[in-house]
Amino acid sequence: MARWERFSQRDLAYSKWHRHLGDDVTFVDIDAVEYCNKCMSPLAIMELAQDVEQPNKPFMLTLRIARACNVPGYVVLYTADETKEEKDTIVRMRVMKIYPEISGFNEVSGKDFGAWLKSLHDNCPCLHEDG
Repeated sequence: MARWERFSQRDLAYSKWHRHLGDDVTFVDIDAVEYCNKCMSPLAIMELAQDVEQPNKPFMLTLRIARACNVPGYVVLYTADETKEEKDTIVRMRVMKIYPEISGFNEVSGKDFGAWLKSLHDNCPCLHEDG
């Protein structure tokens, strides 16, 4: 992911084009792959969505990708601070682990989730290898 958004909106041209290929030609965008910036190994696969108090979010393909990569998989539903003009502050998240085992949703603050993400990166095995 680029460090900062370049255009402030998503181009949907490919998605719209792909839909005309028919129901037998399917794809899904991968929402998030946390990866180590030292060894380039994936650390976690995540399905992200805005939290609109939905009881669940489909995740079967995300689970299969996490399993194939042998990294943890998650569904993350987020709530932005509506009082911020740019709505870029995540204040609450509901997180469900989907691989290697499935859990229920746990609510965490954006701050706590950010700290967890940092610890995920800090604990990459490559950072503890000799060399």
